[in-house]
Amino acid sequence: MPIKLKHSTVLLIPTIILFALLLIPSTAKAYSAYRTIPTSLRGYYISKSARRGVVMSSHKLIIAIPRADSTAFTVDRVYRSGHHYSIHSHVYFPNRINRKWQISHYARNKIRFGNKHYTKVRKLTYYYFINH
Repeated sequence: MPIKLKHSTVLLIPTIILFALLLIPSTAKAYSAYRTIPTSLRGYYISKSARRGVVMSSHKLIIAIPRADSTAFTVDRVYRSGHHYSIHSHVYFPNRINRKWQISHYARNKIRFGNKHYTKVRKLTYYYFINH
């Protein structure tokens, strides 16, 4: 003898299943991959607390210490998830050294880079900061 369900019960069961599936959090994170640094991140950055300067161009990431040395990393891949960027790069000293940088772009002209906050500045301001 088949079970007879009312029309409202038949519609209620799939609706409950659909809402239950929507409430389950997804473990897969959406991210984008790039070969170059996005244009929103390119530019000159300084951090007075870290006493460092950073230049980001399309294929280079240059980290400089005022009145000292600078290191130019070549960008291999850039992964983005929201406003968080992961930059995979390398430098030769004399062997290849791979490095991964985590950057958070939290405002239009501010980034968090290596646990310090950097402000985007003009080229003139950057070179004045590096040379003095």
